[in-house]
Amino acid sequence: MVQGKVRPSQRTFRRHTLEAGRWIRNFRHKGDPMRGHLSAAIIALTAMVALADGAQTQQPANRPNVIHIMVDDLGWRDLSVYGSETFQTPHIDALAARGMRFSNAYSASPLCSPTRASVITGQTCGRLNFTSPTGHLPKVVLDPQESDSGPPGMPMTIPQTASRVPMEMTTIGQIFQQAGYHTAFMGKWHLGHDPFIPENYGFDFVVGGRGTPGPPAPGFFGPWPEAANFPEVEGSPNADDVMGDEAVKWIADKAGEPFFLALWLYNVHAPFQGKPDDIEAYRPFAESAWYQRSAIMASMVKTLDDNVGKVMAELERQELLEDTLVIFTSDNGGNMYDRPEGENPTDNHPLRAGKGNNYEGGIRVPYIVSWPPVVPFDSVSDVVIISYDFYPTVLDILELPPPEGHPLDGVSLLPALRGEPMEREPVYMVFPHTVLATGNYANVAMRDGLWKLMRFFHSGPNQQDEYELYDLSADPGETRNLAAFHPEVTQRMSDQMARHLEQTGTLLPRRNPRYNPEHMQGGFQMVNGGIIAGGGKNTVAITSKGPSVTLRYHVPADAVPSDVLEFSFMSNCAVSLTAGLGLTPVFAKPVVVRPDLENRRLRIPLGAEVSAGVITVVIDLAQPGRMHLQDAALRRADDAQVRGANQVDGWRVGRETVGLRLAEGQLVVHSTAADPWIEIDLPEPLTEGGPFTLRFEILTDGPGDLRLYDRTHAGRGFTPQAKVDVTLPAAERWVEVSGRLLSGSPLHALRINPPNRPGHSRLRNIRVEDADGKVVKQWF
Repeated sequence: MVQGKVRPSQRTFRRHTLEAGRWIRNFRHKGDPMRGHLSAAIIALTAMVALADGAQTQQPANRPNVIHIMVDDLGWRDLSVYGSETFQTPHIDALAARGMRFSNAYSASPLCSPTRASVITGQTCGRLNFTSPTGHLPKVVLDPQESDSGPPGMPMTIPQTASRVPMEMTTIGQIFQQAGYHTAFMGKWHLGHDPFIPENYGFDFVVGGRGTPGPPAPGFFGPWPEAANFPEVEGSPNADDVMGDEAVKWIADKAGEPFFLALWLYNVHAPFQGKPDDIEAYRPFAESAWYQRSAIMASMVKTLDDNVGKVMAELERQELLEDTLVIFTSDNGGNMYDRPEGENPTDNHPLRAGKGNNYEGGIRVPYIVSWPPVVPFDSVSDVVIISYDFYPTVLDILELPPPEGHPLDGVSLLPALRGEPMEREPVYMVFPHTVLATGNYANVAMRDGLWKLMRFFHSGPNQQDEYELYDLSADPGETRNLAAFHPEVTQRMSDQMARHLEQTGTLLPRRNPRYNPEHMQGGFQMVNGGIIAGGGKNTVAITSKGPSVTLRYHVPADAVPSDVLEFSFMSNCAVSLTAGLGLTPVFAKPVVVRPDLENRRLRIPLGAEVSAGVITVVIDLAQPGRMHLQDAALRRADDAQVRGANQVDGWRVGRETVGLRLAEGQLVVHSTAADPWIEIDLPEPLTEGGPFTLRFEILTDGPGDLRLYDRTHAGRGFTPQAKVDVTLPAAERWVEVSGRLLSGSPLHALRINPPNRPGHSRLRNIRVEDADGKVVKQWF
């Protein structure tokens, strides 16, 4: 155990000095010839008492308490103090005012498990070969290998990834234990199931800390099962409120003794669930925003901010603020691939992309450090730092050597924390995975000073590696690739990257021997701008890093003259599609789409009739991401695709291929394509009497599954977390359907998805019942 020089806090010394001054003033008597000598003696004695008292109640300067707060999926712009236009974080802003913000802080990976493994080991994800968020999977992988081949639409193979941190490694928790600290872990672990749990990696006390990728079922609001390792709770509190309360109790219990707390909060990861009152309070801000338009996300950010405030308030109550190093950061960039409320949860503007992508939006994170004896108040540092710097920084503070046989890839941040100039070697973000949802092509990124180099494996012509070089001081949005303009910089950095990858034993993608650049999937062939990542006989799944994708559709041999290309389409990135005949067409009118992950049947005009040859389709993208095309077919513009009206008694169709009509007092739903749905916005929201139940009778032309959704706000879209699945029997008869709605009050909107296929469904006696079974709304 390392002992350092005793340094009483300013608060303690000031308190004793004031008490001494009062005592001396009371002791003095005018005309006493000894008062000068007595005063000097008393001052000296009081100073010694102050120092002695400080030695008993304050910790040495090199043995601070340490609290490492890591938030899940919080983006670089998601705090007020980092420029959020919607989210409000007064407690975290106050923390920043007491310390230092970093403008060039990186997560070791754009996804959670790898970054978490990097933090507790001080090593890159590549050295660990833990490069994908697999900590929740049951399979234990400790010795991953490179892959020999992949799907024919992908030019690169994808290496395997570890799913656990080897238990023989010395983790940061064990470093603190060996230094005589109390240790605790609270929140999201995502590094494995028993025995790969925090208790076996150096943490004495654990709340939560299991393998789940987000909050354990049922989600952010409890109660939770015993396996979740939460305390017993009353009602349905938020998971992070529970973590905050437990942190406060533990800090109070350990006050006066050195402690390390890893408080890794569950917010703001999916499922997107906020406190209803907070959601409604933030809705006006979200609806008036340009980038950050999710009120649910705003409410989740408020919850995590409130709990940071709890912890800081407890440190102040215990007079520990000056003796505690507090770090606040995130495990990766903000999520821009899910769509709660039909919008991105956040927007990392001006940075490119988000979570799950190695562009800046996926790896640049907030990083705030408060430690009053060392860190200047309200300061900003542009030093480049990364997740795996935490481990060597702790060793430096505790004056301990690295564990034997445990290489470290980070550096101590103490010079930067003191406000001193600091130079360092490059940092590496290893993400050798091509990810459908986020538009990430397998790559490794390297930041060296103002330069960032990205090596994309085998994605170029003839399956060669591609390089992108950016000057982040002039182009933080990574819009202009300078690799060809600065070949000497590209070569120097690529050589240095290659040496690093070899020295760390990083597993890399290989050239895929099965790759076929002419590969056809679902009738489409990739021409430029994307990768066919999968699909089936009639479907194609495409990922792209943008800004557009060019496809060719090969007209079937038996096609009749047609002037419209029709297909089902779903995306989180596409904003328009346009098509034309031939290889270099005159394009017809574009079709605008909303990137909200809703499945739509699109009709793309071709501008002329076609019965043979190829059709070129161009898809413009707002950001990197995914596209799914299904059941492509040629049609005529004057085909009667939908029979019926678009709206009946407030119920409206969800897509162009669905029609509604009222017959014999029944609502008839007719669809010419898969995935039909109908929805309604209630004229007056149901604000009391929940939880509500939706009931109706349905007659379909076959068996299948239907889905029910509800919405508790006046916005757009329905979230997967508000879905109820119902299986219909095979018999063609009227069936009573009942589904308890999940979102609660107020009830603003309903959606019914009949069986996922073309055909007819009849509905009658549609009604909403309150918790007492009373019908509060009814149709037909």
